[in-house]
Amino acid sequence: CRRLLALDLPSEVTLESKVRSYERYQETIRHKLDQRDPLFIGMEILKMSRHGHLTGLVAFAMSHVKTPFVLLLQQDLPFLKPVDIYLSLRTMMENPRIKHLRFNTHPNSPAAFDIRMDREIQGVSYVPLLRTEGWSDQNHLARVTYYTEFVLPYAEHVSEEFKRKVCKKGFYMECYMNKWWNAEMTKLRNWSVVH
Repeated sequence: CRRLLALDLPSEVTLESKVRSYERYQETIRHKLDQRDPLFIGMEILKMSRHGHLTGLVAFAMSHVKTPFVLLLQQDLPFLKPVDIYLSLRTMMENPRIKHLRFNTHPNSPAAFDIRMDREIQGVSYVPLLRTEGWSDQNHLARVTYYTEFVLPYAEHVSEEFKRKVCKKGFYMECYMNKWWNAEMTKLRNWSVVH
């Protein structure tokens, strides 16, 4: 299976200290590749030619993915406890209803975008699951088609004005998807259909 590491470029308004920190991060990656660090052997590095923010970076990376599933990890969101990726992937392979399996960094309790939750997962599951109407870009396992046919078509074509008006800076992909889902739920009046 291919392992891709996609690197964004800083925006023109990024603080100089953050730019230097990101340059050090990239230098560390180059060093690990050069030294044949076991975690980096065979890893392909993808670099954006312009700043894409998370949405653009994910779309860019997805254009290089050739597998039916993707494990999306962010360097600033380390796993806080062991995660059984094998059983998570097996669950998704055997249960086509599951399209996005998020690994939370906070307790699984109703709050914010996750205000409605339930444990009524139809189909097979080899890991504990909880269903929520909230969408998050936290580390997750997803079907590539879920991104290419559902998430990115909505998130990519949003104007900068809409991003500023609707969402807090820096969380626009997550915010936009949740705003869209809330609108769809209002139309459907059945949130389980949306997922």
